[in-house]
Amino acid sequence: EQISGGSVSVDVKEEKEEAVSASPVVSTVDVDSIVAERTSALAKKLEACENEVSKLQKENEEIDSEMQGMERERDFYFNKLRQVEIYLQNYKIVGSDYELVKNVLKLLYATEDDVDGEAALAAAEAAIEASRQQNEQNDDKPCDDITNKPVSEDEQKHEVQDEEVETF
Repeated sequence: EQISGGSVSVDVKEEKEEAVSASPVVSTVDVDSIVAERTSALAKKLEACENEVSKLQKENEEIDSEMQGMERERDFYFNKLRQVEIYLQNYKIVGSDYELVKNVLKLLYATEDDVDGEAALAAAEAAIEASRQQNEQNDDKPCDDITNKPVSEDEQKHEVQDEEVETF
């Protein structure tokens, strides 16, 4: 006879043999009661372990669910901050707005190492300025209607030829 549950199993025959070999003067009735006691104790331990596993699985599921909610919230606020950053980078700064925009960007760029955000802001301002200069240069050139990227002279000539063909 074997009692099992979860990852623990008890072989009653094995328990009887252990009891008999431990005490050669024990009767069969005594062996049966010893085995029954041990089996009962092991069954109780097994049940307690199974209950603990079940409890830990439920706790793990709750933690996973909470973590997923926190990740969604983190992503939501990160995206909001990113949108603010992009808006401020593209904002045409006029007069006193400059200090406001600069201070907000410093807050966004501050890190543990650069608490006031000055170094990151300087790098960001350089990147913004380079981007603006690139955009200004591109403003003078015709742009593709779909990608909004500048069109080369060869592409312009090709477009003109296509338009001439379409008019016939």
